[in-house]
Amino acid sequence: MDYDNITKFLDYLKNERKYSKHTLDAYKRDVISFYNFYLQEGVEIVDEMLISSYLTNLYLKDLKKTTVSRKLSSLKSFYNFLNKKGIEKNESINLVASPKKEKNLPSIISDEQIVKLLEYQGEGNFALRDKAIIELLYATGIRVGELVNIKLNDLNLENRFLIVKGKGNKQRVIPFHSKTGEAITEYMKNERQIKVKDDCKHLFINKNGTKLTTRGVELIIEKISRKLFGNSDIHPHSFRHTFATTMLNNGADLRVVQEFLGHASLSTTQLYTYVANELLHKVYDKTHPRAKK
Repeated sequence: MDYDNITKFLDYLKNERKYSKHTLDAYKRDVISFYNFYLQEGVEIVDEMLISSYLTNLYLKDLKKTTVSRKLSSLKSFYNFLNKKGIEKNESINLVASPKKEKNLPSIISDEQIVKLLEYQGEGNFALRDKAIIELLYATGIRVGELVNIKLNDLNLENRFLIVKGKGNKQRVIPFHSKTGEAITEYMKNERQIKVKDDCKHLFINKNGTKLTTRGVELIIEKISRKLFGNSDIHPHSFRHTFATTMLNNGADLRVVQEFLGHASLSTTQLYTYVANELLHKVYDKTHPRAKK
């Protein structure tokens, strides 16, 4: 392994791939980390055993699987570059499997917090809008990107359903309850009607009367979270997690929840069953006399 090849690789990423300085620095750290390990081991060639030893060494440093996986990905990019350019032929890196991703359980909003969020009346010139956003996020579990892209003709208030365009531009129909419909109607009849620019067809607008952005929604939820709970731990996606877990806890079929969420794979939705089961265990341990310690 030659340090000059690392320089060539970084030059390639900078000049041909046009990577940012931040990305270049990350690649440099990852590849040099392996280079230092290679020198430390005092071996002549890089083979599958050396790479596996390197990964083991990373795990012993208590690095997360995501970090180890990223470092291995950087190495694969480095050696694929060398192979492609005919600088050095080495297929050992492709024999090493990437670490399996850790399944981080989604964080959900507690029942007490949900009650406070739904009862919150808001403040300022867009109190009704903010209330409608909270109602809709919790009632439907839609993504924040889907929320801000809702247009007036996607909304059927009379029959209480919403047409959502999700990932891959796939459409799905999601119902909502009467309280959500009432919150949206109040917002549309008052704040939106007064402030909207004529050419804006989107449901949720900002102070300029144009389409609200995803960052705008994030800031709204963070501000409300700080006001009600003293922190900004609740995000728009927290409502999606909470919607899914609540539905499953109350007996909804997994495939129905998958349809609501717009997940291509059932395994993605299945992650919420772990949260639901965990909550059931907590309730059981807290309330069953034989489970109490």
